[in-house]
Amino acid sequence: MKERKGVRRGMRGVRVPLALSTLTVAPVVMARVIVVCTYPDLADLVRQVGGPRVVAYSLAKGYEDPHRVEPRPSHVVLLRRAHMVVRVGMDLDLWLNSLIQAAGNPRIKWGAKGYVDVSKGVRKLEVPKGKVTPRAGHYHVYGNPHFLLGPSNIRQVLANILAGLARVDPKGRSYYLKRANSYLRLLSKKFSGWKRLLAPYRGTKFISYHKYWAYFCKDFGLVEFGNIEPKPCIPPSPAHIRNLIKRAKAARVRLVVHENIYPSKFPRLVARAIGARMITVPIMVGGEKGVDTYIKLIDTIVRRIARALGGKG
Repeated sequence: MKERKGVRRGMRGVRVPLALSTLTVAPVVMARVIVVCTYPDLADLVRQVGGPRVVAYSLAKGYEDPHRVEPRPSHVVLLRRAHMVVRVGMDLDLWLNSLIQAAGNPRIKWGAKGYVDVSKGVRKLEVPKGKVTPRAGHYHVYGNPHFLLGPSNIRQVLANILAGLARVDPKGRSYYLKRANSYLRLLSKKFSGWKRLLAPYRGTKFISYHKYWAYFCKDFGLVEFGNIEPKPCIPPSPAHIRNLIKRAKAARVRLVVHENIYPSKFPRLVARAIGARMITVPIMVGGEKGVDTYIKLIDTIVRRIARALGGKG
């Protein structure tokens, strides 16, 4: 009972959707589970599973570089109220650690019921071999952390979210499970359609700014040929760009993918030099107007690639 009162206090100041605020038949407002996520993709997935039983916040914005999110006092305030925290893990959101410590909320500390790392159980790609040094750039010792761009990983991500919600709100377990399964059926249908759209372009090579695309390529059969960055989060040098252009011409690369959180100067330069099409895409939910769900994010990326390569989508 004490915990439920804490939930009500934490809901002060939260904007209630119109459909809920106009209900008059229920005199008691349902206390919702407060979930704080590192990224907007995770917040959307939490909402898909949690429905009206949860309120989900994202610390990062969809137009921010996920590697370089600046911790803010408002983040600490949110985390103090949270019943659950959801992170990508794999060192992508290391910036969360200091915020959790500053919040001093025992419900969301590592190992607590309300702590969820969605990378648990995800099959990692590009795990480095040997010793990792600073020369490697922004290297992730656990592998490429951008697995949310691979739709096939979302089943495991939802399983981790579901387990966390069931721990902090056991009475909602069956409700969360039903919603998770419903969302997975929808995502599976969308995934089949996306694969059909990109099937004619399997094996197509492309250049991107950053190494975001390992899991996307695995799911759709594309090939990330090279990157504008010589190493993750290291700015390109003129020598690197010249070498990339030379290699891309020889390999007949047809596409340059510009992630919209980065400057377009070098992607545009490379695309012109090799005679390739360039597309600009968001890499997170909220990274572009109208891209407000995970499904819309992947749909936007897939359709732009398909249009650039063959005019369909």
